Amino acid sequence: MPGLIRAGRSSVRAHEGDEKRAARAALADVMHLGQAYLAWQGTAHHWYWLTVDKGYSLGEDADAPMAYAAGLMYSAFAFRTTGRPEQALDLLRLATDALNPFLETGADEARGLWGAIQLARASTTARHFGDPSAWVHWEDANRMVSLLPESYAHHHGYSAGHVALHRTWIAQALGDASEAIRSADAVNIESIPSRNWRASHLVHLSRALHQQRDSGALIPLIQAERHSAESIQFNMAAREVVSHLVHHGPMSVRSEAAQLAERLGIAA
Repeated sequence: MPGLIRAGRSSVRAHEGDEKRAARAALADVMHLGQAYLAWQGTAHHWYWLTVDKGYSLGEDADAPMAYAAGLMYSAFAFRTTGRPEQALDLLRLATDALNPFLETGADEARGLWGAIQLARASTTARHFGDPSAWVHWEDANRMVSLLPESYAHHHGYSAGHVALHRTWIAQALGDASEAIRSADAVNIESIPSRNWRASHLVHLSRALHQQRDSGALIPLIQAERHSAESIQFNMAAREVVSHLVHHGPMSVRSEAAQLAERLGIAA
């Protein structure tokens, strides 16, 4: 990561005009990647917010709608993570507005990023407000993905697979465990290229099963560990389910839940 940042900064210094703006947009993406990494580092608060600020300012200075909208989206992720979901939604609305003029005549990149932003609006509305209007944003994202090539995937997390995953996540966040489980049954997670997204999906499935007091909630967590142990080690919902199963689950699963808790460093 430090090498990528140094290379990006050198590129910005070495170019002028359109090439300089393109270099700024590329360096903004590097900062977004740094933000995603530092979000998992408990002692990196200062550096985390530095990448958030730099990613946004570089995207704005790139004078490119896609870079600007991506900067807004990643800033929204930071606000959402730190308990300011109202501000997060405001930024996501601005990002949507920035891309709206390019949906009909722009490149697929604009439509893909717009779709990713709608998924972010949907998950934020469902998870932090419990508002069923989250489905409106999900429908927008689902409609947009149908207009893109079948194999299309945007590097900021948007594809037909991502839309399908969010159907489960939104249902679970809104308390509709039955719908979440039905949606999860239709998802082939092996088709999702990101190990983190696979693990996160399995955590949401586990939470839905746990909401129904189904001791089978442990199985998706064990599967998630195989895809990305870090994704559940630092996921508060996953930790809560594991801890509950250790202390209050059926005797048939307590031992295996305790072993998982030990592997993840969760205090039993």
